Amino acid sequence: MRKDHHTALFLTATLAVTTLGAAVAYAQGGTEQTLPPRPTWVDADGKVRLDTAPREVPAVGPDGKHLKDAKGYDKMVPSHISETPPPPLR
Repeated sequence: MRKDHHTALFLTATLAVTTLGAAVAYAQGGTEQTLPPRPTWVDADGKVRLDTAPREVPAVGPDGKHLKDAKGYDKMVPSHISETPPPPLR
């Protein structure tokens, strides 16, 4: 019987914390997604201007920071930007 009370107390506390967290996120606008700004080489209709698109872009690590080479410069990788979209994932 005592184990049932502990389980009920744990579930009630978990539900209260989850509900409170969701309420705070909703109040702060946490449910809205903000899109990054459109690159300057992409028109408003989504058309890519290849003449101004970058040939290389900085490599980014899993922490979101730019990777650096031995001299401290951003490590660059080919952008592979083209007019044709990539094939769909299977």
